[in-house]
Amino acid sequence: MRWEIWDAQVGALLAEGTTSLDGACERLEQLLTATREQVEATGDSVEAMVLEWEILDVDTGRVVAGHSGAPEPMSES
Repeated sequence: MRWEIWDAQVGALLAEGTTSLDGACERLEQLLTATREQVEATGDSVEAMVLEWEILDVDTGRVVAGHSGAPEPMSES
């Protein structure tokens, strides 16, 4: 699967790759963790942050997963 991770609020491409959906979700987790660590390193809190990040299947053009809210780990469903 060819995928891209987008910031839906500003239309910015955050990452792209060619792996399974699980691989794309792992990359999204890494980005969320890095963002949380960067914010917390400045002494700020991530609680008020609202991210709208989506994983897009490039081949179908469909959003297949995403994250909405603070940069906390995605919950298992």
